[in-house]
Amino acid sequence: PELQILHAAPSSHIHSRASSSNNSSSGESPTFQEGEAYRCKCIFQIVTRSFLNQNEDNDAEQQQQQQTAAATNDDGAGDLIYVTREDGKLCPLPNGIFPPANDRIRRAMVDLMECLNNTESSTYAFEKVRDNLTSATFVTSWGDGILFNSQSEGNDNSLCGGSCLVTLHHGPPGLPKNKDGECNATLQDWKKEAKMICDICHFTSLTGRSKGVKISVSGSSSDQSEHGDLDEAIREEGIIHDELWLTLREIPSSTGSFAKEMVEIERVSLVPPMSSQEDESSTPKIWNNQTHVCVQYQKPATAFQHPNAGVMLTSLHWILNILSTIVKKTAIDMNTMASSSAAAQGTNNNNAITKPRLLEMYCGCGAHTIPLA
Repeated sequence: PELQILHAAPSSHIHSRASSSNNSSSGESPTFQEGEAYRCKCIFQIVTRSFLNQNEDNDAEQQQQQQTAAATNDDGAGDLIYVTREDGKLCPLPNGIFPPANDRIRRAMVDLMECLNNTESSTYAFEKVRDNLTSATFVTSWGDGILFNSQSEGNDNSLCGGSCLVTLHHGPPGLPKNKDGECNATLQDWKKEAKMICDICHFTSLTGRSKGVKISVSGSSSDQSEHGDLDEAIREEGIIHDELWLTLREIPSSTGSFAKEMVEIERVSLVPPMSSQEDESSTPKIWNNQTHVCVQYQKPATAFQHPNAGVMLTSLHWILNILSTIVKKTAIDMNTMASSSAAAQGTNNNNAITKPRLLEMYCGCGAHTIPLA
C-alpha cells in the first residue's frame, strides 16, 4: 500500500535559542554567550538514545535493558538525536539545537528530527531514511539567516525564510542501488520518504549519500528549471543562491589619469540598499553620487565557502578598503614620479603610468574574488 503519513506542520519550538551553559546560580535569567547564530554550514553525528546510553558507564544488565527498549521503542530509546564529541565522548546537543548555527538551520534541525522520530503503530514512519543513518549536513546561503528572521517575525509557525539543503550520510551496508537497469523497490521507498520529509520540512533538497551512492530529491517549492545551463552533477548537489551588495563612491577628481577610476567602499552587505529593494536586477545603479552593485552567486552545496557571513562581510570590507587605499597611494606616487620624470626630460610621460596588479591566493568559491575584480 502507498505510504500515507498524517504529519502536521512541526510544532512551534523555541528554535532560536538552545539551552545556555551560562546559567546564573543567583536565580537571574540565563544569559547567552556571544557568537551564536552565525554558521551557514553544519554537520552533526546522529545516534539513537540507546547507543548514547551504551557508551556511558552502564553495567551489562542496564545495557541489555536499553537494547531491549530500543528494539521495542519503549521510552523513545530508538529515537535519533544529534551529538557532538568532546574529549572523545558523545555529547547530545541541548534541545537538539546547535547554538552557532543560523536560525534557518536551527529550524531545519528540529523539523528533520521530528520527522525521523515520528511514529505510527509503534514503528517509525520513515524507516528507510533512518536505516544506517550516521550524520546530517545542513547548508544555507549567507543571507538565509537574515531572510528567515525577517519573514518569521511575529509568526511562530513560519517554516519559510530561505533555502536549506540537507544531506544525510548512511553507513554500511549503505543506500540501495539499481542493478542492471532494474528499479530497486527499496530505493524507490527511500526516495518517496525523502520527498515527503523534504516537503514537510520545506527543504530545498534532500540528498542521501553512502559509499558509491548518491540520491537526491527536491522540495515541491524548489524550481530546478532555472539551473538548466549547469552541469547535471552540480544540479544534483543542489545550488545555493546569494546576493552581495556593494555601495561605492567615486573619489573627487585629482591630478593624474588614475583619479576617475578610484572609489571608496561605503557599504558591503547581504541586504540591498533601501533605494534598490524593489529592483531585482543586478545592473549597477547610481544615485546620490553612489554606485550600488549587486554580485549574484550560484554555488554548489558542496562548494568551499565561508561558513560565517558576518566575518566574511567584515573581512571583505576591510580588504576592499585596503585595496582602495593602495590604489590611491600608488596613483599619487606614480603620478608624482611621472611628472618628475617628464619635467626632467622636458616631455609628457603620463602614458607610462600603469595600474597596480593584484594576485589573490585565497581559495574558495569567489566571495572575495568577484567583488575585488
